[in-house]
Amino acid sequence: MELQLGKELSCPVCLDVFSPPVIELCCSHNYCKKCIHQTLIAQNCNKPQDKFICPMCRKVNILPDKGLNGLKRNLFVENVVAILKERTESNEAKQQALKEFMCPDHNEIMNLVCLQDNTLICAGCKLFGHHSTHVVSKLFDVYEQRKEGFAKQMKSLLDKHEANKKCIEGLVGQKQDLLSSSKDIEAFLKKLGDSLIWEIQMKVSHMVMKVHTECSMRCRCLQDGMDELSAPQKVHTEMKKHVDASKSPVDFLKGERRLHREAEKVLEPVDWSAQYRESISLGQYVEDLMSGIDIRRMGTVRGKSLVKNISQDLNAWRSGRTSFDPMAYRSLDVMLTKTASLAEQGKDDSDDSDSDACLSCEIHSTPEEEGTTGESSKQKA
Repeated sequence: MELQLGKELSCPVCLDVFSPPVIELCCSHNYCKKCIHQTLIAQNCNKPQDKFICPMCRKVNILPDKGLNGLKRNLFVENVVAILKERTESNEAKQQALKEFMCPDHNEIMNLVCLQDNTLICAGCKLFGHHSTHVVSKLFDVYEQRKEGFAKQMKSLLDKHEANKKCIEGLVGQKQDLLSSSKDIEAFLKKLGDSLIWEIQMKVSHMVMKVHTECSMRCRCLQDGMDELSAPQKVHTEMKKHVDASKSPVDFLKGERRLHREAEKVLEPVDWSAQYRESISLGQYVEDLMSGIDIRRMGTVRGKSLVKNISQDLNAWRSGRTSFDPMAYRSLDVMLTKTASLAEQGKDDSDDSDSDACLSCEIHSTPEEEGTTGESSKQKA
């Protein structure tokens, strides 16, 4: 029908489907505007009121005052031509889509799936091709089976995401605590650096940078953990998009295996409960900062110096200790935190009364006094 309609909508001059605009002469014959223009040139009709002959019936027509633009347009024919063109393009698109289902070797519709090679094949491939010894199944059966498995995986991903929410919340809280504790440690290290001489402040700055680095590293680890726990939701979203975007079984099977493997990987059990428990140790940084510094040899130390109190805590903690594991450093953290708190309270009680007591006092240590001080420190510990 469309072929016959195409013949009826053909221009008698160019013998092709009308190319809008379509001109209708007084004799009811239709032509492309460009074809009528060529006809007027051939008949030397270039002025208004000149006469020209219809190429079909030879009837005489008169060129209007507006010239070629004054001739009547046949809008009905133009609309029919537009509809015909749209249908023709639609049929061509369907034929192109159908070619994707055709086997390039046997020119038959590929309605089977080779389960061994996981590829679409036709009946000819199974009977005569290299898939003759392989196990095959109908395309629709494989589609239904794998789509069902796809849906189960999506549900499992949602379930795992729901189960991971509490763990994610715990990691978020731990990250906030880590950031808070790191700020406290940085402030403490800066305060301790202010109690030391100027040369020690360079080392303090270095230690602050180390706290920043360790905090960043631990935050990255926590973020990696949260990203890993959020993976089920991400894979589920990608699988859902793939299902919605699949217009045919072929489209679905193209990306199904990759998403299937990703879902299996995400669904593997992972125990996050024992990870990321260690926090930043204040004691380790303080010990590193104070290493190699003998407060007794500094010459001048304030009577209530924070450096002096911290040094005494370190000596008491090291005394007789053979193990320096994380648990041991936790006890040092408690000691240092308590000392810093007491120093802060003493500062707030009476600044005026402490001003005289905090004046620098000379300490001239002798080897005998050093030995005596060492023994008293041991007895205190």
